[in-house]
Amino acid sequence: MDPETVRTVRTTAGRLGLVTPGDAEAAGLSSDDLRAACAAGELVRVRLGAYVARSQWDGAEPGDRYRLQVLAVGRRLRRPLFTHDS
Repeated sequence: MDPETVRTVRTTAGRLGLVTPGDAEAAGLSSDDLRAACAAGELVRVRLGAYVARSQWDGAEPGDRYRLQVLAVGRRLRRPLFTHDS
């Protein structure tokens, strides 16, 4: 993966916490770039269509990882409403 693509992936993921294929496309990247970033260890797939920077995921406490997973679900829903933690 070329350094410019890595920088773009990191910037997009860093700004939003999560990066989706739509975010990647808006930043000029493709789905192939996301897959390559995962394969290179730059991103972690949190759930279908939601990725986070490896450094952010590795440094996150369990509660923070849960929050990222909830945010990932919320990005896929039309009008998400989360009211409780379990």
